[in-house]
Amino acid sequence: MKSALDGCRVRGFTLMEMLVALAVTSMLVALLMGSLYYGTRIQAGLADELGLRESTLRQSEWFAGTLRSCLPEDTESGARFVATPHEISCTTVTPLQARALPSPQRIRWLLRKSSDDSHVMELVYQDVDQGGDKELVVRRFTAEEAVFQFSGIDGQVRSGWPVAENAPETLPRLVYLSLTSGGKQVVAEVTSVLADPWLLQELKNPFGLELPQ
Repeated sequence: MKSALDGCRVRGFTLMEMLVALAVTSMLVALLMGSLYYGTRIQAGLADELGLRESTLRQSEWFAGTLRSCLPEDTESGARFVATPHEISCTTVTPLQARALPSPQRIRWLLRKSSDDSHVMELVYQDVDQGGDKELVVRRFTAEEAVFQFSGIDGQVRSGWPVAENAPETLPRLVYLSLTSGGKQVVAEVTSVLADPWLLQELKNPFGLELPQ
């Protein structure tokens, strides 16, 4: 008696079919790996660019934040805004290196050439009240020269501040950080200085408490 399976042949894959299947699989894997590598490179590049932009914005905010809260001139406290093309000195209520107790501090911003490269200018922060020996290089600019400039109510740009001794305008309205490279000068930063009346109150009473007379 013949079995029902005797008429059926069990047929497997030929060598050629196996080779074709392997070739197609290899092509698909190569395409997927290429796409994955390309996407990873794009993601890494975007992450680096976003990190650089975030760092630049944070450093710009450090510079702007300390200047925005500089105190107007006050003989009782000694607060005064004094500046040259390469140095700004003032008393601010928002220093970068805050103390344990909140209080206004005398700070200094400097522009100087890098000791490593003469074509690089550095923006340096110093805390004068803590001796000025500790400093922080906040930003580096590729430029031949960098200067601070200042403008007041009249809008005239000046290279120093105050305009004159005993001038009624003790704070500039705007502070510019200008870079010179290849004979061309461009403004890299523009910061407003807010002469709000509450700043003097903050200087006399940093905690905002009702002090006994």
